[in-house]
Amino acid sequence: VAIYGADEQTNNEVYQNLLLRRSDIKLLAINGYVSDDVLISNLKEFNPDFIFIALGSPTQEIKSIYIIIFINSLILFI
Repeated sequence: VAIYGADEQTNNEVYQNLLLRRSDIKLLAINGYVSDDVLISNLKEFNPDFIFIALGSPTQEIKSIYIIIFINSLILFI
């Protein structure tokens, strides 16, 4: 599972809370301020089954399309 959005502090808090509840899942948290190249590189390396995007409209819809173009076989939730 990958979480993409918010700032680094908020992402870290969400990451820690999710790990407390579900320590059995692989989890990646990417803050919403990284460059597109860093985003795609991290997602390709981690290869998540699900990506949760929280950037606000219309940014999250635009980023979803961008991710679909560069990453194959991902399910995106917005």
